[in-house]
Order: sequence, then structure tokens, then C-alpha cells
Amino acid sequence: MIPLPIWLASFQVALSQHRIPSWEKASPMKFPHIALVEGCYYKHARYYSPFSQKTNATTIHQCQQKCVASTEIKCFFFNFFPSTGACLLAPADAAFTAYLSKDSYAGPKVCPQEPVACTDLPTPAFPAADSEMSKMAWPMHMVPPKLGCWPKDFVGKKFKNCPRVTAVEDTATGWPGKCLGLDEVVVPYKETCQSWCEKQPGCSVWQEVDQGGETACFQTFWSSGYNCYQRIVDGKEDLDFKPIRAQRLMKGEVRVLKKLSFVHIDGLKRVFDENYFAKHEDGVKACQTTCYSDLGCQWWIYSRVRGCYVEDISHQRMPVPMTTDTFQVFAREAQEVLDGEYIQHQCKELPYADISSKEEIPEFHLPTTATDTTTPEPAAETTTLPTTSERTYWTTAGINLVTMAPSHSPQRDERASSQVDPKDLKLLGVGALVVKGIDLNLVDSTTRSKLSDRYAEMIAANARLSKYDVLDLNNKAGHVTLESWQTGNPLIRRLQTAEPGFKAAFKLSEKGKETYSEAARVLTSDRFYLEVQSETAAMLKHTPVGGKLPRVQAVMRQAQDSDFLPLNAERKQVSNANAELWMFILGFILVALIIGILIWLFGWSKKKVSFTRKAETKLGSFRKLGDEDPEYGQVSKGGKASKKNGAGAASPSRREIEEAEMRAVQVASRLSEEVDVDDVPSARPQGYASGSMFTATPQVNFSGSPYATPVPVQYNSGYQMPSLAPGYPGPRVIR
Repeated sequence: MIPLPIWLASFQVALSQHRIPSWEKASPMKFPHIALVEGCYYKHARYYSPFSQKTNATTIHQCQQKCVASTEIKCFFFNFFPSTGACLLAPADAAFTAYLSKDSYAGPKVCPQEPVACTDLPTPAFPAADSEMSKMAWPMHMVPPKLGCWPKDFVGKKFKNCPRVTAVEDTATGWPGKCLGLDEVVVPYKETCQSWCEKQPGCSVWQEVDQGGETACFQTFWSSGYNCYQRIVDGKEDLDFKPIRAQRLMKGEVRVLKKLSFVHIDGLKRVFDENYFAKHEDGVKACQTTCYSDLGCQWWIYSRVRGCYVEDISHQRMPVPMTTDTFQVFAREAQEVLDGEYIQHQCKELPYADISSKEEIPEFHLPTTATDTTTPEPAAETTTLPTTSERTYWTTAGINLVTMAPSHSPQRDERASSQVDPKDLKLLGVGALVVKGIDLNLVDSTTRSKLSDRYAEMIAANARLSKYDVLDLNNKAGHVTLESWQTGNPLIRRLQTAEPGFKAAFKLSEKGKETYSEAARVLTSDRFYLEVQSETAAMLKHTPVGGKLPRVQAVMRQAQDSDFLPLNAERKQVSNANAELWMFILGFILVALIIGILIWLFGWSKKKVSFTRKAETKLGSFRKLGDEDPEYGQVSKGGKASKKNGAGAASPSRREIEEAEMRAVQVASRLSEEVDVDDVPSARPQGYASGSMFTATPQVNFSGSPYATPVPVQYNSGYQMPSLAPGYPGPRVIR
């Protein structure tokens, strides 16, 4: 520990020279979020499988015992939730994940003697196409985190320094030591550049340089440096630079996890080119040493035409787990890679206990009420917990000797399985998740129930509520209501669904700290959609639906008083509302029908009636002759009878009356003469008068058509007839 006055003096010197002490710099090496406890259990992690079996336990050891003794499911991993007492027994297909696992613990069926992070090796399938498959390529279905087997200070959240330090390269033995990428540091009191670097886990190269008669100290900080053999600046080699002294230090040991060759890895940093070493073997050795010295480096490759590439977390951190998106075997650059490794840094001088947290795993305590007078029996009297070494070798026979404590919470189970009294609950929001592209009818009822529970957990976690503050439409705590539809079924009016899907309806209580607006913002965000997509695909991966990613959309509104009613009551209200709507629609249709009938009847009375030939015969022969005989009828321009002679015609005009009277006088005059019947001209539409003075088709100018000047006709009685149309057959004079 540096005395306070000395630390302040060093800090003031650094500020005066615009330099920051190395212990004050922000480290690019993040302390792991998932903590290893007791060398076996992982905090803030879980083993997830859609086929996990749920039970209850008071302690993590009881949960592990149930995994060993399980007969309903072949248990390989387990998850313990101290806050709820839930114990999930997972089968062999479970994947290790940190998703939605805050304050939970996960572990294997049997604890190993040494932590799996320090012993596991991947299968040749690693790296795989996606992160889940890459995890499954490891025996414990988890990829050891970076520095997962390195000693840690869990109280101060820092990495410890390993007592074993080896100088793998030194300017005293011919190493150029011209590295770039180092930072000038302030060496504390009674420390040298070398000793201070040896005590810092992030320092792998130190370098003393003469600056105007003063010695300056430069060190790497979670980096290996670059161009240590040829100091190339702006494309030119700096031949004048030569450090006073420089070393490359290696902390602890290295365990090789996988040998690499003919593979290209994106994101690695080139630390030196291929021109310095005459032999490729020397270049490979130097590249290996460079990665070994840096605790942040796990990947290195050497290309015969490009040089050495290593992982430098100050430049770019490689993904964990690695996938084929970064690990490219078929890339063009892959054929040039001669050698490479995937490594793990260890410090065997310190015990494995230093890589595990010393915190105590909490137990689940049954909630007590004021009316409860019974005192639960202490767990120490009913359960004998084995020691750490005994837990390593648990067997089914040994489990039978252990008396189990009560394995469930009646209060919580009752709340989760029964309906909530609306008097004891106030809602802040009602919403639904719409998942498109998945036919839920292809999923069995057990998986549906698990999907409902999972949605409730996700909604609660994002809204910062308890799982039991999420209700379904029947007010059942810890669940959501799943409603499915298929392709072609009507949804709204005449709209047809183009793809299957389902809706997860839910209610939220107001017991959380978040307001409605905040909950609505989170549950309708793209981040929450992605979580629902991935979780749904994972849970339905082993079903006929498959593990495809659906499309997700969420809607939410503020709760109303009617939302306290269960699902059946809501449906009844919706049914009454629909009945009233249908009554209104039917009434409107009936009124419109009556109005239409009245309009039709009124319009029919205004129509003109057209008589048939049979009706015309009943009216009399005169009407018939008037329509057909051009001598008596009226003909239109088109050769058809005029409307004036039709049924319903208006009263004859004065002109028509005068013409009729003239025809009557003519007929009377003809009858008064002594005329032979054979000599009377026949009335034909296109005929002529046989033996008469004229042979022409009679035409009568009743319609105003232009005709020639009428021809006067003289009768023996001396009476002159009015002018007639030309061609009209007048009477023959008898001499």
C-alpha cells in the first residue's frame, strides 16, 4: 500500500507533466460479471432449457441433491433462485447463459475437484456457426471467460498479480525492445520501472528511455505493444531510437486450448510484419511470446506474408464465445497462416480458491405472517449439509441419507396458482405481445404453459416488477393468456390473416416502482422485442414449429376498472356490446329497406303503361286501325306510331280535331255518291286506288313534316275540300 503523502506527490508530478498514473487509468479488462462461488457454482448465471423441471428448495445444496436424485428428468445441471426458492432441473441440452439470471445460481450435477474453467477443453466443433452451438462444444456447455482461471480480488473487483514473473525477452540478451504503444507512467516512491511493471497485471512490457538527461519509464497497459523489432513511424524505420533497458514479462503460465493453422481471425492487431525474421520458425516463436506476455491476449496467428497478429483488448476485444463469423477458415488469408493458438492464462502458484468468490450463498426463507404461530423447524436439525469435499463426490446412495427440508412455499405457490382478489390489487397497465409467424397449435400444452410462464418472467424483469405482479386475463399471477390464430381466419371484419401467430395478453400491478409510461416505453421497445424473439425461438426449437425468429410487436394501455374482471366476464361484456351493435345495424338495414320499397312503389305509379297486342284488341278495332292504317293513324318520322296514339296519350289538339272532322266529311260525301264498291280504293299502308285519278301512297301531314303543296279536288256538288296532302286519293267525279 502506497502511503498517502507519497501517492499525492506522485499524482501532482503526473498532473504537472500531463500524465496519468497507471493505477488511475480505466482498465479495458472488465471484471467478470458472472462470479464463481465455491469453485462449483456460478452467480448471475443459469442453465436454460425449455424442458427443465421446476421444483423448490431451501438451499442450493438441496437443489443440487434433487438434481442427483431426479427420476422424472435426467438432470445434468440445476438453477437455484434464493429469492423465490425455485429450483430448476435442466437436462443435457441446457445452455449456459447470463440472460435474466440476476442473483440466481447455476451449477453441474456433481461438483468437480478443480473448477471446470481451468480444466475443460473444447471439441473440434468449436468455434461453431452461432454462440449457442459454440457453447455446446464445451463439456459444461460454457466457454471459460477471459481470465476465468486467474486469481481475483472479489472485494475490490480487481485481478490479482501472480507471484511468478518471467522475463521472456530482454534487451540485455539481444532483444531490440523498440516497442510502440507504451504509455509514460509515474513510478511510485521506492519503485523502479521494472518492479512496478512486475506488480501490475496489465503490464507486459516496460521500457526506460533517455529524455534530455532524465530517465522516463514507459509501460504497456493491457497490451503487448507493437513494432518491437523495427520501430516504424509513418512508414519509416526509426534507426536512432534505442531504449536504455527494456523487457517483456510473462505472468503465470499458459494453457493451450486449441491449436490453429490455416485460419483467419478478424479483429486481431498486427504487432510486427514478416520482414524481420529470416526463418518462419523464429517469427512464430516471437508471435507466441508476444501473446503469452499479455494477460488480455487469448488468440494469436502468424502469417507467412503478413506477419504476426495477436488479440489486443485495447484495440479490439474478441467475442466470447468465438463464432465462425470471426473465425474464418475459408477466407483467402487463411491459407497463408502457418501457426496459431487459443490460450488461457493461469497462475498455479496461487490456489484455485483464489479464483472463487468467498461470499455466502443465501438461503430461501419462508415468509411469515402475524397470525402464524407455528415456528418452522431449523434446517440444521432436519438437514445435514455435506462439506465442500463431500459435495464433490455426491452419489444417489448418499442423498438418501439426507433429510430434505420443506421444498415449497405454500404462500407463494398459492398466489401463483390462484386468482388474485381485485380488492388487494391495483393495476397500472394492460397489454399484449403479438408474435407473428408461429402456429401455436403445433405446440403441446406443456410447452405452452412454460411459454406463458417465461413471458411473465420477461415482462416482470423488464418492467422491474415481481413475476407475481404479472397477471393473465383471469387474474392468475405469474402467467399470461395465450390466444392463437391460424392462416385464413378472420380477425377484424373481412381481414384475413396471412400467417399464423398468437397473442400473449397480460396485466401489470402497480406494486413496482416504475410508472405506467416507463413500463410502456420498455415493453414496446426494440430491445424487448429482440429478447422475446430469441427466447421464443429457443423455447420452441425442439417443437414442430422450430427455432425460427418470429416478428414481435407489443401494445399497452392504462388499466381501467373493468380490467379487474376475469376473462369470461370480459367476453360477456364484449358479447353484449356486439349484440347492441348488431341490433343497430339490423335496424338501420330495416329502415333502409322500407324506404326503398316506398320509393319503388311511388316510382311505379309514375310509369307509363304499355299494353300488349291482346289489350289493344280489347280496346276496339278503331284503336287498332289508328295504329296500323296510315290512312287513319299517325306515323312518326321513324316509321313507328306516334306516342300520341299510344296508351295514356294526352287529349287531341285542335288541329287533330279539325283533321278528323274533315275525314268524316269526306267519308260522308263518298257514301252519298253512287259509287260502286269495287271502285272504292282500299286502305293499305303502302297501297293505291284502283281506277282512281291518282295512284300514290296517301300521306297526311300531322307531324309537321314538309310535303308538297296540297292538290285541290273538285266534287260534282260544287263543294271544294280543304287542301290535302299530295298523293291523297280524292273522290272520283261521276259525269
